[in-house]
Amino acid sequence: MRGRISRLWMLAAVLTAWGSSQGLTAEVEKKKLTMAIAGTSTQIYFLAINVAKAHNYFKDEGLDVETVDFAGGAKALEAMIGGSADIDAGSYEHTFQMQVKGQNVQCIAQYGRSVGTVLAIAASKADSFKSIRDLKGMTVGVSAPGFSSTHIFLNLVLAKNGMKPSDVNVVGVGNGPLAFAAIQNGKIDALSSVDPVISMLTAQNLIKVIVDSRTDEGLNQAYGGDFPAGCLLATNKFIKENPATVQALANAVVRSLKFIHSAGPDQIMAILPPNIVGSDPELYRAALEKNINTVASDGLIREEFAKNTLRVVGEADPAVGQANIDLSATYTNEFTKRALENAR
Repeated sequence: MRGRISRLWMLAAVLTAWGSSQGLTAEVEKKKLTMAIAGTSTQIYFLAINVAKAHNYFKDEGLDVETVDFAGGAKALEAMIGGSADIDAGSYEHTFQMQVKGQNVQCIAQYGRSVGTVLAIAASKADSFKSIRDLKGMTVGVSAPGFSSTHIFLNLVLAKNGMKPSDVNVVGVGNGPLAFAAIQNGKIDALSSVDPVISMLTAQNLIKVIVDSRTDEGLNQAYGGDFPAGCLLATNKFIKENPATVQALANAVVRSLKFIHSAGPDQIMAILPPNIVGSDPELYRAALEKNINTVASDGLIREEFAKNTLRVVGEADPAVGQANIDLSATYTNEFTKRALENAR
């Protein structure tokens, strides 16, 4: 009998150790999740999410995650708030804008230290373009007018150059084929967007880059430092009701970030599916190399950078600038810290 009990204790210990190694220290409350993608999955901005899916990090944590693309941040937020999505892979600054609207949304894991946004002028306008002020009266494409990071970036650059948002005509063109076609067909004069569309347009000499936040220099020039960007966003209600599920999501994101920063571009591309890499692997590789610097190092949001983001967004969005934002309510590092402690 004693030997049987000893064997049972040993089996229990092995199972516990196995569960911990798999990130399953607690049973997830919601195994099947819908994640709203605030844009197009092929954007390098969502690299950490794509790696987590391709490397089965979500699956390892007991999650079945379905990602659904939406036309920009506003639509993805609407989906999450409305209940058709559980989680939003979007931008940290949206937590401020939602707080202004009385909605409690938090970042539970940061996967981007910069949006990687680029402001570019169409090649057909480049010869006569001398400064940002030359954008006055031009039509500028953004992913989606309003809450999108690309529109905020445009407004920020305009403000830093003594211009008002109304000095340009803004149209929504997404961050994919529509944006490419809008430049190619002369429908817009300039574009505020992200990769891979920026690298695609650059490769065909259809644009000239003006401000580039993919580099540290451009990041400081535009934002004055790190600008916590890509985040997994969740409502406070979801976090409270599904703590083990949220922990599993944070575990997967942390593993993804560790892989991205330890692997080279070729290793990363080797695990990504064809629909993410696209029909031109060399172009995707070039975009990947340009944007590795924008990927967060460990998933944590530092208070100093959160304050920087609030300052920047407050300058670009009057509603946020005039509000008394509770910064501590916009993010939590609780789950990411635990994921880092147990990361393998």
